[in-house]
Amino acid sequence: MKIVAMNIAPSYFSIAAQGIGGGGTEPLLFHPSISVKEPGRLSDGNLTWTRVEFQGHLLHFAAVYGPHTPGLRTCFWKRLNLILPFRKWILLGDWNSVERADQTSGYKNLMVGEEENNFRSLKLKFALSDAFDLAEKRSGPHYVRHIAYASEFRWATLDRIYLPSDAPWFETIESINHQADYTLSDHMLVTVALALGGRLPRGIKFRTYFKFDAHLMAQPEVNQTLRALWETETKELDDPIKAYCKGWAAMRKHMKEKQREQAIQISLIDELGKKLKTCHETLPLNPSVEQMAEIFQLETEKRKREHSRDRLVRIWSRARYVSQGDAPTKYFLGLHRKQIAQQHFSKLRLPDGSETTCKMTIMKEAFRVFSALYTSKNRTEETLRDTIFINSKLTNKIADEQRRMLAELPSADKIRDSLLSFPMGKAPGIDGTCAEALQAVWDFAGPTYLKVVEQF
Repeated sequence: MKIVAMNIAPSYFSIAAQGIGGGGTEPLLFHPSISVKEPGRLSDGNLTWTRVEFQGHLLHFAAVYGPHTPGLRTCFWKRLNLILPFRKWILLGDWNSVERADQTSGYKNLMVGEEENNFRSLKLKFALSDAFDLAEKRSGPHYVRHIAYASEFRWATLDRIYLPSDAPWFETIESINHQADYTLSDHMLVTVALALGGRLPRGIKFRTYFKFDAHLMAQPEVNQTLRALWETETKELDDPIKAYCKGWAAMRKHMKEKQREQAIQISLIDELGKKLKTCHETLPLNPSVEQMAEIFQLETEKRKREHSRDRLVRIWSRARYVSQGDAPTKYFLGLHRKQIAQQHFSKLRLPDGSETTCKMTIMKEAFRVFSALYTSKNRTEETLRDTIFINSKLTNKIADEQRRMLAELPSADKIRDSLLSFPMGKAPGIDGTCAEALQAVWDFAGPTYLKVVEQF
C-alpha cells in the first residue's frame, strides 16, 4: 500500500503499516507543507497514527483499517481505547461496520452488542462525532449502495471521518462529500473541507478548551432553543445512551456558537468606551433628550458586557486553577501514584509455567483466580480452603434492611437531588458534562439522563 501511495504522490509524506499476510492497510499521506511528527503503527496493519503541525495547530490522526468480523472489531475497539493516549484524535478510515441502521442497506455490518458498547466508549472518551452530522453542507449518500466496480455492480463501503467536537483547533466543517461516481475501488471516498481556528477578529482570545456556560444556558431564549434542539435530535431514538450523546452533541455545537458571540461582544467593550468618551467630549451644555438617551444606552450596554466579562474571568480563573493545580501538590501526587504502581505485580507465573509481564494478562489471570473461588463447580480442597479463608476475613456489618436498600435502584428524586447538590466544576455525567450544565437543562434532558443511569 505504501508503494501505491508513493507512486500516486511521490512528494507526499506517507505512513503505512504492513497488514497481516501482506494484506491491506490504511495509509496516511501528508502534503510537504505539513510537518509530520511522531508517526506510529500497529503490527497487524489495523491502525496507523501520527501527530502533525499545521498553521500553529497540533493535530493527531488515527487511520483505521478495520477487522472484518464483529468479534475482532470488538477486541480492536477495546484495545484502541486502552492504547490511545488522551488527546483530540481525528479518527478516519474504514472499519467495516456502521453505527446506525439508516447507514446500512442490509449488506453492511451494523454495530450491536459488545462492539457497539466498546465503540461508544471510545467516542465518549475522545468526544468524537461523525463529520457527516457536524457538516453544514452534505453531498453524496450517507449509506452503502451499489457501485460500479470493473463493469459490475457491488456493495460499496463508506469511509468515515470522526472529529473531536470540542478540540481547541476545531472551527467548523464547511462541507463533506461522499464520492459516489464510477470508480475502480469498492470504497466511496469521503472528502471534508475543515476550517481550523485562528481566523477570528484581532484582539479576540478564546480559551483552549470548551466548558458549558450554565448561566447562558439558563437564559429563557437560549434554553428554549436548546429544548427544541434536544427534542429534534432525540425524538426518533429508542436507545437512551444514543439519545443522550446525540442531544448533548447538538447542544454543545449550539453553545459553542453562542459563547463565541458572547466573547465577541465582550471584546467590543473598548469600542463602547471610546464611543462614550466621544459623546461626552462633544456633548453640548444643553443636551437634547436623544443625546442623553444615547449615552444612557451606551453606558448600560457597557456595564452588561463588563459584568459578563467579570463573571467569565471568575469562572475560568477557577477552572485554570483546578486544571493546573498547585505545583508541589502535583509533584507529591505523582510520586504517590508512582509508589502505588511499584506495588503492583510486575511479573506473574501462569499455570502453564510461563512468565508474563503484560498488565492485561496479569489482570485477567487475577480475575480468573478470584472468579474460580466462587463459580467453579469442581472445587478442590485447596480452592475450598482459600474460599473459607477469604470469607473468614470478611465482616458482615450490614443489616438485612440496609442490604435490601442498597440492592434497590436509586429513585429519580435521589438522583436529581444528588445532581443538584454537586459543586461547580464537577462532572457527574458519563461524558464529562459539568453538573451546572445538567442543572440548566434538567427539565428536558433529565428524563433521558435518568434512563442512562438506570442502564449503568
